[in-house]
Amino acid sequence: MTLALLLAAAVATSPAQLLEGYRAAWDRADATALGGFYASEGELATPYGVRARGRAAVAAFYRTAFQHGYGGSRGEARLDELRAIGPGLVIARGRWAIHGARDEAGAARPAECGELAAVLRRETGSGGWRILVLHEFAGTCPAAP
Repeated sequence: MTLALLLAAAVATSPAQLLEGYRAAWDRADATALGGFYASEGELATPYGVRARGRAAVAAFYRTAFQHGYGGSRGEARLDELRAIGPGLVIARGRWAIHGARDEAGAARPAECGELAAVLRRETGSGGWRILVLHEFAGTCPAAP
């Protein structure tokens, strides 16, 4: 699949659709699709100090993560707040979780949970929403019921 087709597939018509597509791409371990949700100059910052800038760097980060125990895991995300800060720009706040990841020996890792803060932009050419900045923060997972 060409980059143009991948980017077209990643076009989200709303911030909520962007989040759902991102989560679904995680569950498929589709690093290229995850990178496609970012603006060309988009940036990812993880709770573990990793920073990736640009679609290719974000995709490379996720590709490595999936090869090191996160492939086959399940992602969860929810938006708690969306606030417009300008035409076609919103700040998003929410929570994320990863379940079912494995360590290097193949043993189950504990669930990972945290908060996210993002700046999203509606692209003028595609009309879709893209991630300008996504910062993830580690937190505690809620107790199981």
